[in-house]
Amino acid sequence: MAKLDPLRRRIRQRADVAVARAAPKLQKALREAAPQVTGALKQMTTVSGLKSSSVGPVVEARVAVPYASYTIPPGTQPHIIRPVRAKALAFFWPKVGKFVFFAKVNHPGYQGSPWYDDVVKKWPSMIERELPTK
Repeated sequence: MAKLDPLRRRIRQRADVAVARAAPKLQKALREAAPQVTGALKQMTTVSGLKSSSVGPVVEARVAVPYASYTIPPGTQPHIIRPVRAKALAFFWPKVGKFVFFAKVNHPGYQGSPWYDDVVKKWPSMIERELPTK
């Protein structure tokens, strides 16, 4: 069993290198795939924290905006939006070409987009491309 220890160490080191090299590419791919309205979702998407665990190297992919879970399936159900700190909701409505004010808005819901899962499915091949040959 002792003869395998050096081999295990070399395999672990190569895996660590591959994951470290692939992590920025994962972050870039997540940012490119993120739905963009304000740009906050893209800016707050990070991949960090390369650590070794009993199963191998680990990184953390984080989307640090409160509404991130609503951008992926199942999304949101139709719901009413009401103002919290004002008497009315105000926003520019391009269809009418001016600012409008409402006491409430009926949101139609959003089914979500599989953007996050689609990118994470590519993670193993990203790591594989970064594996050192020697």
